[in-house]
Amino acid sequence: MFPREFRNMPIHPNSLKNLKRGGSPGRPKGVPDPVPMKFKKAFERVWDEIQATNPTIIRDAIEAGLQAKPPISFQYLQMAAHYNIGKPVETIKHEVQQLPPLIIQPPPGVIVEAESVKALPERSSSNAE
Repeated sequence: MFPREFRNMPIHPNSLKNLKRGGSPGRPKGVPDPVPMKFKKAFERVWDEIQATNPTIIRDAIEAGLQAKPPISFQYLQMAAHYNIGKPVETIKHEVQQLPPLIIQPPPGVIVEAESVKALPERSSSNAE
């Protein structure tokens, strides 16, 4: 069993212990999709049709968005950068709780001589091999 200090520590949000039995990390059962699949398929069909018949409409819309005033043009520039360069990786900072050093004391009445205790070798911070 864990020591008393560790029992009340918060569980990491990505831990599988947060799931109920038989649960999955996805959307709960019965909750509708934010965008229904029918709407996605209909949009894809219309988009493909426009690309096939008149692709200049899409090009003109993107050019108009890029030439728009700053609040609108930034979104078009961001979209173009994501498609051309790739979406930047999001870094998540995780704070680790520092624990106090572990001190091992012999039971009362036991005498430990300094020569009998072997020190662990020091770890080097560099990975030079």
